[in-house]
Amino acid sequence: MKLTRRTLMATGATAAILGLSLPAFAQDNIGDVRHPLWYEAPSERTLELAKIDDLSQTVVSLGPRGEEGVLYTEIQITEEQKEKIRAGNFTAAISMGWLGDDWASQQLLGLKETFADLNIEVVAETNANWEDARQISDLDAISVLKPDLVVSIPLNTATTATAFQRLADAGSKIVFIDQAADDMQPGENYVSVISSDNLALGMYLADLLNDAGGGERDVAAMY
Repeated sequence: MKLTRRTLMATGATAAILGLSLPAFAQDNIGDVRHPLWYEAPSERTLELAKIDDLSQTVVSLGPRGEEGVLYTEIQITEEQKEKIRAGNFTAAISMGWLGDDWASQQLLGLKETFADLNIEVVAETNANWEDARQISDLDAISVLKPDLVVSIPLNTATTATAFQRLADAGSKIVFIDQAADDMQPGENYVSVISSDNLALGMYLADLLNDAGGGERDVAAMY
């Protein structure tokens, strides 16, 4: 069988890549498959989008509440808008779930460089080091500073939700990275979620696997 993105999605090999469910015949071939708790079976929408060869102008992933995503190229700040932001003397706090790897370090660097360009003062920068209790404490400490903006990735969307909601109720605008805290709604309790298009990345990975394997390979994934 040729392992194109289409056939990977159709047969379940991409399910292994994306952490989605495998059909029974695939499970029989590889034994007792235990999926992560967060796995979801591919939707009809996902399967249709997987047939598109060029996804560069398409957002495949949906937001945590099912909202449609937009490409970063569609979000532009004019020079006039930048000047208004600079004149506002706004403050921001950054609550990171962890630091120390390239992904988190680049997120932090990009945030700080952009805030500096826009004259937004970073009044707090925290690292929970993979402990959700510590992140809750960080958020409570941040709330005392009353920042205009809070940018954060919630380590645990359930346990941190109350702390994020307190910040929102106090007037801070919240932007989440990758996932939103539970029971918070976009446009009401937080501004937006900024994320990679992870479903599209999985589809591109399927294409790369196909190219590397010459179209005839078994595929497995480790979590």
